[in-house]
Amino acid sequence: MVDIYWAAPLHDVEDRERNTKAASAFRAAGHNVYMPQEHGVWEQCLKNFNGDKQMTRSYFYHLDIIAMNRSNICVVYHSRKTGPSEGQLFEMGYMKAQGKVVILINEVGWDFNLMPEFGADFYCESVEEAIAFMQAEGF
Repeated sequence: MVDIYWAAPLHDVEDRERNTKAASAFRAAGHNVYMPQEHGVWEQCLKNFNGDKQMTRSYFYHLDIIAMNRSNICVVYHSRKTGPSEGQLFEMGYMKAQGKVVILINEVGWDFNLMPEFGADFYCESVEEAIAFMQAEGF
């Protein structure tokens, strides 16, 4: 069992539903998965910070940094036909710079440039391939 940081777009309902479904397969394989979308709702946090957008953004940023520092693996999940999110690419780079394993799942055949494609320790097209890689590598 390892701790996984889930790097994926979460900006609309469809993104979040795909993330939840895909991450459940990693959880079923016995892994802990930190998904930023599960750790706060923008509107509620904004209310908690009295409408201060900068404080709300800082809160989410720091939650995610702590989670990345605690995680062993970054799963970069790309399942939409539009490009990757800025946050997703930042998370991938941050984890790579920390010397952690980065798995890039590209379910839709997005034409990534060389940095994400070759920055990943393992590049695949499905959740099942990623889980099989983790099992083969002893994660």
